[in-house]
Amino acid sequence: MMGFLGGENKYAWLQMKYNVTITTLTPLHIGRVSDLLKLYDLKVDDKRNTTYRLNVDAILEDMLTRNNMRFDEHLLNTPPAELITLEEITNHPEFVFYTLDGIPQSREVKEHVKNVKGKLYIPGSSLKGCLRTIIGRNIAQSEYARDSLAIDPEEDSPQRADDWMEEVIFGPHEEQRNWMGHDLMRSMQVADSYPTDSPPMLVNVRVVKGNKHGSPVDLEAIPPQTTFRTNIKLDTYLCVDKVDELDWHEEQTKWLYNLPIAGRNVAREHIQREMAYFEHANLSRIAQVYGAWYGELKKMRGSNVFLMQMGWGAGWENKTYGKDLIARDSHEFAEIRNQFNMGSPPRARAWRARPDDIFPISRRLVVTPQGISVVPLGWVKVEIGS
Repeated sequence: MMGFLGGENKYAWLQMKYNVTITTLTPLHIGRVSDLLKLYDLKVDDKRNTTYRLNVDAILEDMLTRNNMRFDEHLLNTPPAELITLEEITNHPEFVFYTLDGIPQSREVKEHVKNVKGKLYIPGSSLKGCLRTIIGRNIAQSEYARDSLAIDPEEDSPQRADDWMEEVIFGPHEEQRNWMGHDLMRSMQVADSYPTDSPPMLVNVRVVKGNKHGSPVDLEAIPPQTTFRTNIKLDTYLCVDKVDELDWHEEQTKWLYNLPIAGRNVAREHIQREMAYFEHANLSRIAQVYGAWYGELKKMRGSNVFLMQMGWGAGWENKTYGKDLIARDSHEFAEIRNQFNMGSPPRARAWRARPDDIFPISRRLVVTPQGISVVPLGWVKVEIGS
């Protein structure tokens, strides 16, 4: 496709809305604020190894109308899952939104975000956040921005630590007082994906530190090989007609129309980093998964396809500019960690980060009921269509 891959008219695609296809490679979780609770939102069938996501409103309405029951204290204090039997679920499908294969290992299940009709989808804000990081990391590695990147040594808030870097990467070429009004990503609009009729899957995730596993976390996830469609478009008025007035540099804008290349650049670095981590941790199964993706990534060269990791469990390196861009060497990065207390163990008083530390030290992996690590979370294939 001429627009994304460069060519004689590099701005051609900016005048159009482009279709995007996203296919999940591993379970993907984009969470809501609330969790699902056993006995209240969920009812477990141990014999069938099944968990039902209950329609609590339908159950309560049935209890109030059947036998002319009063809305009394007993009904209020009884969890919805105890108001009905498994046989009643079979006879009343309206009591259940959907069914999950498997049984949670904990009392809570993190719910995946859904649309107003209860269908799984990928929010445009989540996708745009990933694309912002991809574009930002490519800009940050250019000669235009690289020498200007720095963490404010006087800043004590982790939330504002990279404000100056954000301004350099996405702001105008010349310093502006209100740089956020000139943010490059204003020009990109990313729509919510169309929903899928497929129900979520139940996965068990554990925090892995080397070869040690932490406590289980249960969550809903979009199953692998689920396809979503959405669209991306750029504001041509900003990207072409107003680019000089907004003072965006070519080293910034070029990644807007070379998105697949930008995505592959970031994926290549991320996959290599994760392969090294899991090989060092003697988790060869996971390292092999990343090795296979690295081979697939090579085959995508010259195409409109790239890989990326998104959602819950994608990790610090994947959601920031990474230690290689915010620090000149491992000693400087250790000082940044000390400045913002990054990676400090709980209740550690005299802790200090060291240049030879592995950071981040942990990963979140999908595990089997037997505790065997299987795959990382949130990897997707993205294809930019016409």
